[in-house]
Amino acid sequence: MKKIAVIETGVPNHTPILVNWAKICNLKGWELTVYTTQDCYQLVESKLKKINSFKGVKFIEDLSLFNLKRYHSDLKKYDDVLIASLYGGYLKYFLLIFFCKNFSLTMHNVNKWFVPVRTGDRFLSEIKSYLSFFLRKLIIRNIKKIIVNSENQKKYLKEKYAYLNVHVIPFKMDFFPKNDCKVQTLANIVVVYPGIISFDRKRYDNFILISEKFPQIKFVLLGEMSNDSAGKYILAEIEKRQLKNVVYFRNYVSNDVFEYYMNEASVIFSDINIESNGETYGQSKDSGAPYLMAEYGLPFIVNSDFKNIPALDAATSYYHDQSSLIKIFECLIIDPTFLNGKISLNLRGRETISLKNVASEFKGFD
Repeated sequence: MKKIAVIETGVPNHTPILVNWAKICNLKGWELTVYTTQDCYQLVESKLKKINSFKGVKFIEDLSLFNLKRYHSDLKKYDDVLIASLYGGYLKYFLLIFFCKNFSLTMHNVNKWFVPVRTGDRFLSEIKSYLSFFLRKLIIRNIKKIIVNSENQKKYLKEKYAYLNVHVIPFKMDFFPKNDCKVQTLANIVVVYPGIISFDRKRYDNFILISEKFPQIKFVLLGEMSNDSAGKYILAEIEKRQLKNVVYFRNYVSNDVFEYYMNEASVIFSDINIESNGETYGQSKDSGAPYLMAEYGLPFIVNSDFKNIPALDAATSYYHDQSSLIKIFECLIIDPTFLNGKISLNLRGRETISLKNVASEFKGFD
């Protein structure tokens, strides 16, 4: 029986990857051991213990350059070792990979691995930045394969670096069942714009525009309203325009509240700033919105320069300016079959990125 180890170096938002791999291993008949921090393990412990393939956890708080030999001998016992996320400690992980030779790596920010990031800071910071980039290049040269979350990321990588061995494992592959599509009327249409309020990754002028243009529709900003320029701007616009149809949150949005509004939602809206922090969202880096779209079986309205996951493209409505955005919402109101048609396309499309389908097609460790 194949034995797999997955290392999560300590990024709480990426712990769902551990559960994903446990489920894949379960379907494949493989055994999985998790290496992670205690804080990360607590987030997924209850889920992992319910999956038969999960054989235990080993905590890595003490992983350092001084005890690599012990980890070398331990990790060599596995057929394959996957790093779920890596954002630092490049030297010790390079040494692990170089001597073990059975490592694969999940890339979440593709450009970061292949393009040096200039800090524009002091000389020593520049040296440190280039040293980290050099170590990342050495890591890439010594891994067996690269795992990315979407076909778009794979295409982006292969077009630039054809020699790479790249496989796709979506970030989320479990979906809520979708009941029979309800009849959509103005009284029950709910548009959700998910994510923390920030100018870094998103824009909000179009959201304000359609909220004002369609006061009959309920709009939800489903993320914490930060007390920075973005939060202050949006609050000022809501008050100035008297947008009584906009729901927003000044504090952290709990999982229960998040799930309540996602289950109430008719459609997901987003206006993504695709060029951010050196990455191109939808190509070199994933956005969370498509996974919410698949998870809840909802249509998606998004700016046209964003590339959605191909399997969900047919269920996505793209706007390229304010006029085309308004037309989409007019269609949503006038045509009662519009949303239900998009939902049906979503339900068909998301099957291709479902856990069962991905596991059956994944040959990377066979």
